[in-house]
Amino acid sequence: MKLQTRIEKLETQGREWLLDPPAAVIQLACAQNPWFTESDIRYALQQTALWFEPGKLQSFMAAYPTVALDSDIQVGLILAGNIPAAGFHDVLMLLLSGMQGQVKCSHQDAVLIPAFYEAVFLGDIPFTFVSQITEVGALIASGSNLSTRHISNAWQDIPVLLRGSRFSLAVLVGSESLDSLTRLVKDILQYNGLGCRSVSQLLVPEGYDFHALFAVLRAYPESSLSYPYRRKVAWEQAIDSMGAEADRQIPDLPLVLRYSDTIRAAEAGVLHVIHYAAQADIDAMITQHKAEIQAVCGSSYLPLGSLQSPTLDDFADSIDTMAWLQMLKRD
Repeated sequence: MKLQTRIEKLETQGREWLLDPPAAVIQLACAQNPWFTESDIRYALQQTALWFEPGKLQSFMAAYPTVALDSDIQVGLILAGNIPAAGFHDVLMLLLSGMQGQVKCSHQDAVLIPAFYEAVFLGDIPFTFVSQITEVGALIASGSNLSTRHISNAWQDIPVLLRGSRFSLAVLVGSESLDSLTRLVKDILQYNGLGCRSVSQLLVPEGYDFHALFAVLRAYPESSLSYPYRRKVAWEQAIDSMGAEADRQIPDLPLVLRYSDTIRAAEAGVLHVIHYAAQADIDAMITQHKAEIQAVCGSSYLPLGSLQSPTLDDFADSIDTMAWLQMLKRD
């Protein structure tokens, strides 16, 4: 199948499927992973549909004029399952590159991506969905830091592109509008805060007034948060009520605030709050944790509320996946 034919299918049948996915597929995905909600699944697929608006794929591929559809290189993809269709972009890059491949979905998200590609291409795709990767010439793998270390050790003889755990942060200055705070809260709570683009660290100036932010957090619809997430928040609140954070608890919030003097590892249901005195403090923290940070929003960074809507060329970890695949062809 020619590249143009693949693009046309994605722009028509693919976009239509993403904007109106079968109810049975959504139900099955939610049953497989209780952290998924129907609203999160629909949101994730709608954001992906934006990539397939007429002309966008053609424009994207114009940056890779040497792409060919006759490669016999086998590429393995090991996908994450922390948010709905987390590995969609990697599979799309493989499809557009023309390479052969084996795709191993996470056991937490093994419904959405196969259902899409099988419905749109009716099996006429250069890769298969497998339960185990075997005998490939290159590998792209996403997962926890522990799992990616294991993968690195197990696949030392081939090119490997690894993506471990990352998180995102927001920088506030104190003059944000109610609308911008509303958009920020979406970046915090979308996907139960489990995505690498989910804001888990909040940098605020000394003396920051939280009243407006708390009001927006309280207004976030509980139905958009999964039952496991709500249980996790209740657990974290119970822990804080017995410890040093007891006097800093804020009632009726859909998350727990934990105050720190530096960036911490991301935790579901926890928003880490760090006070800064000057821009130099922010710069130092971002530099120190650069390898762990996926994105930064607010102030002079990316717009608040934009992190959960990555564009087609907004590659994970800032690594151009298509360029990496093309490099394999030249070797």
